Amino acid sequence: MAEKEARLKDYIEIALTSVRQHYEAETGNLQAHQEAARNTLRGLKFGKTGYIFVYDYSGTNKVLGPKPELEGKNLIEL
Repeated sequence: MAEKEARLKDYIEIALTSVRQHYEAETGNLQAHQEAARNTLRGLKFGKTGYIFVYDYSGTNKVLGPKPELEGKNLIEL
C-alpha cells in the first residue's frame, strides 16, 4: 500500500508541475490559462488505466480525460 501511495503522490506532483506554468504566466486571460491547464491534464496518462480527474468543491467535474462529455456536470451523487 505504501508503494501505491508513493506512486500516486508522484503522479499528483507531475500533474501540478504540468499545469503550474499556465497559472504562473502573468499575461493573457485566466480562462485561456485554465483551458490550457485542462488540456494538459486530459493528456496525462499513467500506466494502462491511470488518468487525472479534477472536481471543484461543489462536485462539478472540471477534467475527466476518458469521458470529456461529463466535464462541467455535477457528479457529486455518482
